[in-house]
This record gives sequence, C-alpha cells and structure tokens, in this order.
Amino acid sequence: MPQQVEGFDILKEFGLENLSEDKKAGLQQQIIEVIESRFSRVILNRLPEEDKKELDKLLAGNDSEQMNKFIAAKVPDYAGIYKKIVEDLKEEMLKVRDAISQK
Repeated sequence: MPQQVEGFDILKEFGLENLSEDKKAGLQQQIIEVIESRFSRVILNRLPEEDKKELDKLLAGNDSEQMNKFIAAKVPDYAGIYKKIVEDLKEEMLKVRDAISQK
C-alpha cells in the first residue's frame, strides 16, 4: 500500500518533525503501519473478489509500483481515502494527547 501520497510528509503532518532521529524513525514506522492497515481494509472492502485475488498476487510479488498502479486503476479516489485515514488518525491522536494532558 502506498506509504506516501505525493506532497505528503507523515512526520510533518503529525507535528513530529522536531523529534530526535531515533524517535522519528520509530514513530513514523508505527504511524505508517496503522495507516496502511486501515487503508488496506478500506481498499479490500471496495474490491470485488476477483480483484482481491489479483491484489494478493501483486502483494506476494512484492512489486509496490505495480500494486499502486492496480489500486489507482481500481479505486481512483485512493489518494483521498488515504488522506482521510491520515486525518482521522491525526484527530484520534490529538484527542488522546488532550485527554492525557488533562489528567
């Protein structure tokens, strides 16, 4: 699944660009994993069974370029979906941060 939508910087989006390099790397990987998991679920829910099988083959082949082309062809609004998932996760993280800071 796409780790980056053109013009999108995960660390900057989440306000984490000023952290140490070690912390950045760890947090970035965790955020990407959550986003990709959610993105995968949404995409899989939109695909008919035959397309899911084709996507599985692409995943097994580990060819991210072909996989991204396939997703773009089958789900034209995938960039918007990805952005919405990121926005939702960011909102969730801010709510958690606010709840922790109020204690």
